[in-house]
Amino acid sequence: MSQLDTIQKLIGKRSESISICEELKKSIFLKMFVDHVDRNNWEFEELKTYIIKTRYGIAEALNSEGGVPTVRMNNITYLGSTDLSDLKYINANDENFEKYELKERDILFNRTNSVELVGKCTVWGDLKGYIYAGYIFTIKLNEKKLNPYYLVAYLNSDLGKKILKSKAKQSGNMANFSASLLGKQKVLIPPISIQKDFEKEINVINRHIEYLSQSKKILQQLFNSALQNTFKEDAVIDEEPIFKELIKKFDIEDLKGNKKRLQFLIDLFDSKGFDDLDDYSDAKEKLFQLIEKDQIIQELTNNNLKLKVK
Repeated sequence: MSQLDTIQKLIGKRSESISICEELKKSIFLKMFVDHVDRNNWEFEELKTYIIKTRYGIAEALNSEGGVPTVRMNNITYLGSTDLSDLKYINANDENFEKYELKERDILFNRTNSVELVGKCTVWGDLKGYIYAGYIFTIKLNEKKLNPYYLVAYLNSDLGKKILKSKAKQSGNMANFSASLLGKQKVLIPPISIQKDFEKEINVINRHIEYLSQSKKILQQLFNSALQNTFKEDAVIDEEPIFKELIKKFDIEDLKGNKKRLQFLIDLFDSKGFDDLDDYSDAKEKLFQLIEKDQIIQELTNNNLKLKVK
């Protein structure tokens, strides 16, 4: 476990450095816009005034390999960056690829998620050959008046997140924010020259985040490789601290008959330990299969349905 511990610590350091960079971006936003001496002279205007086009993502089945790399909602971070370390793919034909291909400076907006996560958004860079899935719509702005990097920072700010959370349409634990509803929201419109200066500063930090993210991705691949080497008959490993990551890689055969893993899965649901709707949906599908295979049973206790390892 010492090698795994070392790699995990390095991954943690990369994540910490990325978080520091994200906080620096927030500080720059506050300095340039919230604390600006002319802020009170700027107008709040409906966002639809500056939107040229919106388009909802492709609704096709995803797979783990093969096809066109597809950006999902968990590839958009809470703070507004793009994380492509865990991709899925779609077998898109030429027509759908042309229709849904991501273009540089597109804004990706996560329209459906939990109440806390709905409205995550990011600006797409210059990567080519990617499309985007359902639960996301893209926004193309009139950049003569509104800069995408400024708008994303605004929506990801504390104020922006409060607005999104309060205005989202809620159903149970889920929330939705349509393109038309977003267009009705008012945003602060600073002079475009200041918005462009903000983009320049942010992109310096974004390039550093990209470097850190690539380094983290390599470390994660190294961790997965080292982890596979421990799966031998005489190997002993405590999977509980990393089970939330392992469940993404495991299939039903990896879980069947392994009471520890089955209990970890139940505990994950009991603690509501999922950070992303896609991860939750994937784990829930595996849970239902395990219930059907009589690996996990449901018991009614004091009018509460409990999951137990059989």
